[in-house]
Amino acid sequence: SDISTEITAIATVALAVFAIVTAVFAFLAYRKQSQEVGLLAETSKQEAGERRRAQAAQVFADLSRREIGAARRWRRRRSGSPSPPYVKNASHLPIYGLQFWDVRHTATAPAPWVDVALVGWGPSQLMPGEQATPDGVSLGRFFSIFTFRDSTGVGWVRLADGRLKEQTGASEYDSIVAS
Repeated sequence: SDISTEITAIATVALAVFAIVTAVFAFLAYRKQSQEVGLLAETSKQEAGERRRAQAAQVFADLSRREIGAARRWRRRRSGSPSPPYVKNASHLPIYGLQFWDVRHTATAPAPWVDVALVGWGPSQLMPGEQATPDGVSLGRFFSIFTFRDSTGVGWVRLADGRLKEQTGASEYDSIVAS
């Protein structure tokens, strides 16, 4: 009876040690799996951002700063003058809320020395392959920047130098000034 009690005690201690070792391995496996899931989530987030940027990168403009009034006269005359400035959606998805902006750096504007003016609006939706010129434009105004939302609703600013930036401000105006 003493030997069976000792064997039972040794077996119980051995099971407890194995249970502790199993718990340690389970914790290490859980920690590694959590890191892998975090990495997969980050990769998925980056890929989604790259897909959005890929669509936005295919929206471009002729920003040669031609006079809008001259462009309108050209359309009436069809004289062979330069074509009017435009934005083209070369992506495979629609864009929304197209706006045309003029930005001038000047010493008379309030800090940060930028005068930003909304020049006009494009269509509320610009389908793939379509192009648009500003509506409601005063004669003699140019656009050098445009803003739009991609098909997922993310706002973008295309700057005059061709750079593309995701909107970070509370409004299009704030995002342009911050750029």
